Amino acid sequence: MLGFSALIPVLPELQDRLGAGDLAMGILLAGLPLGTALTTLPIGRLTDVVGPRRTTIGGAVGIGATFLAFAFVPTFGWLLAVRLLQGLASTAIWVAGPAWVALGNPEGRARRLATTTGAGMAGSIVGAAVGGWMAASFGLLSAFVLLGVLSIVGAGVALAITERPVIPPRTEIRMLTAFALGFRSLRFRVGAFSTLLAAVIGAAEAALITLALGDRGLDERQLGLWLSIGGAALVAGQVTGPRIAARIGIAPTLVLAGTLGTAAASATAIWTNTASLIGLLIALPLLTGWMYGLSLELLAGGAEEGGSTAAIGISWWNLTWAIGATIGPVTITWALQAGGEAWSLALVATTSLVVAVVVGATGPRLRSRP
Repeated sequence: MLGFSALIPVLPELQDRLGAGDLAMGILLAGLPLGTALTTLPIGRLTDVVGPRRTTIGGAVGIGATFLAFAFVPTFGWLLAVRLLQGLASTAIWVAGPAWVALGNPEGRARRLATTTGAGMAGSIVGAAVGGWMAASFGLLSAFVLLGVLSIVGAGVALAITERPVIPPRTEIRMLTAFALGFRSLRFRVGAFSTLLAAVIGAAEAALITLALGDRGLDERQLGLWLSIGGAALVAGQVTGPRIAARIGIAPTLVLAGTLGTAAASATAIWTNTASLIGLLIALPLLTGWMYGLSLELLAGGAEEGGSTAAIGISWWNLTWAIGATIGPVTITWALQAGGEAWSLALVATTSLVVAVVVGATGPRLRSRP
């Protein structure tokens, strides 16, 4: 997430240097999740075969190498190619890391998973600020040199201080069957749907508001600061979502998130100014954080209900996130280029409303586990 968010505050300046349009910037931002979407299900199977520790550490080495490459490639085509490779490497971390945490006692797994992904999403806080500050001080993509070194060093530390976990016996089922079994469970289907739309909303909102604020004269450091505050709201949402759901239920919490997101985006579409855009940049990540944390538990638990494994469920979480985070920036930058800010914000509001309506319709049949 450091590498995903470090690119966002430099998009306006990078766009000027490359001479590219809004849509091209949306495609570049979507390159990482697209690479994730292409590889996430095989990585889920690999995690079951070789173990989550090895897969996580290998992914950290890979993401470090691609971060370093991203800082030095000269053209849009090479930037996009390396961004796709970043997505491939990050898949190993986002699938195998939560699968590592999911091992052991199922009691409290929802909170463990939400806290772990919240820690990962904390990269949104640091990444945007570091990306903007280093771009202004040392060079546009200089943050990726630092992030590459940190990722490789982190992989070495993890290898040194952890031991191979005890992995339960693996169910011998065919790969395609393992991927499909979760769809037997309503919990799984609702989790996949919620993750997909949360990613569409989150990635679209980040691209739209960054470009809109850049047009209003905010520089890389200012954008990095506000994106970091939005990242803090995302982490807060990941951590608080399971606690709210423990009181009112998972489905009502998801419905509440979609309803509030619709209201916030609609209000911003009506009163589109710098203050309202910054407010939405903070409010929407909090709500999508609720969706992410709860959807991960729905997918992991639903996959097991259907006869598959938690690692496969988590890989589906990663895949649906990747698809949504690919669709979001491309769609919203197309809408921004074609219809302007108000139309784009209305599209975000409509997507949030779909979450509330669909989850509200299925909620009575969705039983929340303790």
